[in-house]
Amino acid sequence: MKEKKGFNFKKIPALKAFKRYSAYVYLGAAVVTVAVMAVSIYSINRGDEVSLPEISVPSIQLPEISDTPVVNNPADIPADIIPVTEYYLPVSGETVTPHSVTELVFSPTMQDYRTHSGIDIAAEAGTEVVSYTDGEVTAVYNDTFYGTVVEIKHDGNVTTLYANLDPELAEGISVGAPVKAGQTVGTVGSTAIIESATQPHLHFEVTVGNKSVDPQIYLDKVK
Repeated sequence: MKEKKGFNFKKIPALKAFKRYSAYVYLGAAVVTVAVMAVSIYSINRGDEVSLPEISVPSIQLPEISDTPVVNNPADIPADIIPVTEYYLPVSGETVTPHSVTELVFSPTMQDYRTHSGIDIAAEAGTEVVSYTDGEVTAVYNDTFYGTVVEIKHDGNVTTLYANLDPELAEGISVGAPVKAGQTVGTVGSTAIIESATQPHLHFEVTVGNKSVDPQIYLDKVK
């Protein structure tokens, strides 16, 4: 009778021995596992400190908190901090010569008809002349015909011109100086030779860009 083929532990002595004592090996491993668990539980119950790896926490720089509220809607800005643009009459008085660049007007001084690029506002000599609104002085000079002149540039490419002023201007009025609405520029004088026959007055002009416009349009904004 032929011997049945298959794996034969009897042919390998080491495997034969392991098969005989495998139950003891498994039992020993189980005992060791139980012992390790018991020691671990005992250590935890005793409150032994467990050493944990140190964790490095990065330093975070937080932004400073400002007391100023953030306003996303202009309508939410409190009324008392909304910038207000103010307008002032450069001088109070009657307009004795109107603005006219398309029609000729009679000049009492020159005894002829000519254009008039500004308006003449009657006022006593020495009367204070103030800036129409906020701006910056762009020119101070003595004109052959219009006497002492100060030009101030404002927002919107608007420039105002104050002529026939007394040569002694207000303190701080010089080219490049900022001026506030209502700030004194100088006083009414008698330096405009071309208008010397007209009663004491301020010659006042307004230009937008390089175009002369009627100053009365802007003076109407003054309440």
